[in-house]
Formats: sequence, structure tokens, C-alpha cells
Amino acid sequence: MAGIALGLYLIYLLTAFGLRSWLQYLRTGSAGFRGVSGRPGSVEWWGGALFVATTPHELAGSCPESAAARARGPVRTRRLCP
Repeated sequence: MAGIALGLYLIYLLTAFGLRSWLQYLRTGSAGFRGVSGRPGSVEWWGGALFVATTPHELAGSCPESAAARARGPVRTRRLCP
């Protein structure tokens, strides 16, 4: 099951970043990723800096969503309706 989840996640990453960037590059001549640009402290700079800072964590699977997905055993939930 974990292998299927990892495979679907990789397909998502390729589609979300790879395919869309490639299509945009073909249409406009630019992939759209500017990295860290703009005046330091500006909205553009923070957007680029946070994107660069979080990407390795996401790819390494160290974000909270990945930790929850790696939890072992059944997930116990409360019944909300009788």
C-alpha cells in the first residue's frame, strides 16, 4: 500500500511541477519559476524563499502530512453520529 501511495505522489509531483512547467515553457518561453527574486523582505522574495526552503522537506517526506501517512496501525476515530 505504501508503494502505491509513493507512486501516486511521484505522479502528482511530475504532473504538478514537471508537466505544467514544460507546457508553460512551450507556450511562453519561460517555466515560470523565478526562485528567490525581488527586493529582500518583499512579498516576491518571501514567496521564493519559502518555496525553496520547503521543497526539500516535502520531497524527503518530513512534513506533518507524510508523518501522519507513515503512522502504523489503524486510525481510531470517534463516531459522530449514533
